Amino acid sequence: MGDVKGHRVAKFLFLVCLVLAFGAQAADKSEPRITGMFSSMRFGTEDLYGDEIFVVYSDTGYFAVVQCARGGVGRPMVAPAKVSGASIEFTLDEEGSCDARRFRGTVIGNKLSGRWGSDGAAVTLRRKSSYWQ
Repeated sequence: MGDVKGHRVAKFLFLVCLVLAFGAQAADKSEPRITGMFSSMRFGTEDLYGDEIFVVYSDTGYFAVVQCARGGVGRPMVAPAKVSGASIEFTLDEEGSCDARRFRGTVIGNKLSGRWGSDGAAVTLRRKSSYWQ
């Protein structure tokens, strides 16, 4: 009788270990939160440079509130955003101070990495408070 009980306990512990191992693996593969503030905005020697993208959600979908600075500070713009998993894409009505109208990027960890336009330089914006806070 003792062997049967010990075997059941061992089998139960083995199953618990499997569940925990696969549960931890599944948690690692979860998509990062796409909403939030992402910024590379910084003050240079005399001027402000960088981008801020604030991704928000509403009952009509995702939106990007965008402000770019290239020495001078551009006005904030709002664009509907297409989100798929950790990827985001949006097109601004006008270029303004940004390098292009279209942005494509991916949230990995606490960073939004992407590109303005089809051949623009790669940009990385960290998830953090706005420069203006």
